[in-house]
Amino acid sequence: MFNNLQISPKKLLTIIGVMSVLIGLYVAWSIIFFRVTGTTPGGKTYSVDTPYVVVNFNKKLGVNTPQQITGTDKLIKSIDFKEKSIRINFRTLQIDQKYTISLNTIRSASGDELNKTITFTAKEIDFNKLPKDQQKILIDNQDQDPGTADPILAFVPYGGENFRLSASPTTDQDLNTSVTLTAELFLSKADLDIRAEAEATYKQQVVDYIQSVGLKAENYTITYSVIEPAVNLTEE
Repeated sequence: MFNNLQISPKKLLTIIGVMSVLIGLYVAWSIIFFRVTGTTPGGKTYSVDTPYVVVNFNKKLGVNTPQQITGTDKLIKSIDFKEKSIRINFRTLQIDQKYTISLNTIRSASGDELNKTITFTAKEIDFNKLPKDQQKILIDNQDQDPGTADPILAFVPYGGENFRLSASPTTDQDLNTSVTLTAELFLSKADLDIRAEAEATYKQQVVDYIQSVGLKAENYTITYSVIEPAVNLTEE
């Protein structure tokens, strides 16, 4: 049975030769032809909180060369060009809306041109269920534009044993969103004797929770309020 599977040296050399040619053609195609190497995030479904998409190319883009990019109405907020990539920043996405980005005429530094269409649908997706590339985008975006699509909204409201954390997002006329966090600290009767220490401990618990979900507490304005225990008045 296995004797029938044996390949003669001549056939083996032929197979190796064909594979070498195919690999060479692929490498040549990858290097010579101007093309999109990928997008971040990838896929056809984006979180509704996604702030942008990065389109990567295999060649340097043309400098001082018109690049024609259009998108679904009110989708594109701004566009940033880098050496081999284009970052397309979004305005606020709408749930279940299908969006299209048309790279109508993109030119490389060597004068090559390409056309590319990117389509995706915005969905409301729990942060923990997002692909890693989308999670990273949302977290990294805090340092650049914390209100555009804030991942903290996936983790609030949250009630701890000694506090409750909520968020209040607001949107301005340019559709930029900012988020303010409100933390209610619940003191017990025993805490009243060590009030300052208890408040400091519970504030730290709020910070620890934000950090536990992979976010940075220092990127937020947190307003604290203290809820004291009810006092029962009894007549002697």
